[in-house]
Amino acid sequence: MESSILLSNPLVNLQNIYDKLCAINRNVLTLKEEFLEVRQPLMAWCTSEGISEIMMNGQKLGNYGWSFEEVLPYFKKSEDNRITSFAKNKRYHSTKGELTVSDLRWRTPLSHIFIRAGQELGYFTGDYNAENQTAFSSTQFTIRDGFRCSTNKAFLLPAGKRKNLDVARNSHVTKVFFYSICIIYIKI
Repeated sequence: MESSILLSNPLVNLQNIYDKLCAINRNVLTLKEEFLEVRQPLMAWCTSEGISEIMMNGQKLGNYGWSFEEVLPYFKKSEDNRITSFAKNKRYHSTKGELTVSDLRWRTPLSHIFIRAGQELGYFTGDYNAENQTAFSSTQFTIRDGFRCSTNKAFLLPAGKRKNLDVARNSHVTKVFFYSICIIYIKI
């Protein structure tokens, strides 16, 4: 059946299609990656820079320094966005960070139908980590070369050989000591 016929059919419930897609995607594969002996049963981690309106509301409630505009440079500094059409938007994305963001190598054909349905209904389609954060889009994942790019893989493993870093397993931090804005010591 042609997708435009399917989408214009009032008997088709798009929410049911989406729910089935999510159920299928949750059950296809459950790889586990070890991060300092904490198990994360995730195939991939979806990435979102946060909804700017929620972050602005948090600032109004006293979370100073956490507005979308103040946090965005840190997202960009850590991001290695490999989605070509999104990465060229330098206002919101970077390709120079450690944490890889990419598409899945394979998508069910229903995902294209879902995005097209949003477009036919007049919704924005495209990058939900940019100007318009309400969008029909394929999901952006922290995946590098087909495998999950965890924070462990992106940040901790590359820093593991540094002389100023000690990793303590099965530890409980009781105090963090600062000098200005830098952490200089952690009491375990």
